[in-house]
Amino acid sequence: MYHNFTYRCKLPGYSNDTFANQNTAHGHLVDMWIPPSSDGRHQYDQCNIFTYEESGNRSGTEKCSEWVYDEEVYLETFSTMVFSFLHILRCY
Repeated sequence: MYHNFTYRCKLPGYSNDTFANQNTAHGHLVDMWIPPSSDGRHQYDQCNIFTYEESGNRSGTEKCSEWVYDEEVYLETFSTMVFSFLHILRCY
């Protein structure tokens, strides 16, 4: 059985990141680092994060290698670990 997982790239340098907004500050970090989706089906881009210059100006995007999942329905399972691996392949 296939499940449609909801996920986005993990925030860089934020070890306690979760898919669900933890608070207003966390929501601002997500908006700052994660591009909106261009496919119309997802809220966030699932393969890229924004990049920034030392000056703080946004400079583009790069591929991410870690994701956070909406755990409202599913906790981490073997399926989500396999799904992470498959998305590394899809995004690169």
